[in-house]
Amino acid sequence: GTGAGGTGAGDRPPACHRSALPTGSVLGLGMAAYFAWNTYIALHADDLGMDNAAGIFVVYSVVPLPARLAGAKVPERIGLVRSVRIAAAGVAVGLAITAAWAAPAGGYVGTVVRSLALACAYPALTALTLQATRPSERTSGLSTFTMFFEVGSGLAGLAVGPVAEAAGRRA
Repeated sequence: GTGAGGTGAGDRPPACHRSALPTGSVLGLGMAAYFAWNTYIALHADDLGMDNAAGIFVVYSVVPLPARLAGAKVPERIGLVRSVRIAAAGVAVGLAITAAWAAPAGGYVGTVVRSLALACAYPALTALTLQATRPSERTSGLSTFTMFFEVGSGLAGLAVGPVAEAAGRRA
């Protein structure tokens, strides 16, 4: 027997699902940017003349909620791949605004742009992962996809340290 939702003894899903590697790689890069930003913005807030980055973190926490609710159907309407491409461009633009606009407003505007972009990215990437896997292998596919969260966060740590030190910050 296969049990509830099982695939049968001879049809075991792979531990690392190949069809989730492309979307997982995009997620990993996004997570690297996310974790690098979390480190960077705390340091950058001081450069912007802010006492701390608390307000920016609040903006980042609040903006995605209404964006996901209001835009829940947008990825399917415009296409999942197109949605991911637009989101990736939005993340890059948000990071560039934050880095280039040397004022508190730059930190906030860049964060809003980046937050809106990320709110579109995750649902589209998850949907693409589900589309690429057979129903009997979705858990394996999602497991592979989400493991890139940790991969990306680890890579961010490796990348941010040398960059911070090169910029005269203690990593």
